Amino acid sequence: MSTYERLAGLRERILTAGQPVGEIETLPTQWTMTARDPDGRPVDIRAHRPR
Repeated sequence: MSTYERLAGLRERILTAGQPVGEIETLPTQWTMTARDPDGRPVDIRAHRPR
């Protein structure tokens, strides 16, 4: 399973739990998405892209 697939799977788990999470964005060296902690603060979740 690729790093991206693992990040996408985590995103689906967050959505299934009924919590908000942003789309996965592609940056030059990583993929990133933003979720919210129980207090509503943003939490960035990132995975490094292979070179």
